Amino acid sequence: MSFQILECDCKAPKKATLSHGVVHRRRTAKFPPSPWGDYFLSCEFSILNNTKNEDDENNVKKDVEKLKEDVIRMFRAVSENSSQTLSLIESIQRLGLTDHFEKEINEFLNMPNSFNLDDNEEDIYYTTLKFRLLRQQGYSIGCGK
Repeated sequence: MSFQILECDCKAPKKATLSHGVVHRRRTAKFPPSPWGDYFLSCEFSILNNTKNEDDENNVKKDVEKLKEDVIRMFRAVSENSSQTLSLIESIQRLGLTDHFEKEINEFLNMPNSFNLDDNEEDIYYTTLKFRLLRQQGYSIGCGK
């Protein structure tokens, strides 16, 4: 679904006036206080607020690198099983982490026998997953065998 954007003048709304010049003000509703409180409004994160706490920032960067290494180890662990590797690649794509693991994904897709699945693993899910992953990487794959 696409939305068409139209060019328009965006002006501040005028005050609502009655025909005889009296300004009509809207009444505000009196909502009860939120049961959640203002916890999220007062919570601060040093990385997001660019504070001078470099130790926290370095710790977060180290954690991110450690997690990346864990995912790369997962790639190596499932490299023998094509269906598990396909599922791992799909999970990485759905999480939006494809840019971080592009090298590993391309290595798997460029292997000549990377999509040779066992007969018991050849089902519609893995067939469509193979098709979609190859098409997304720019391979010209037909629908038929």
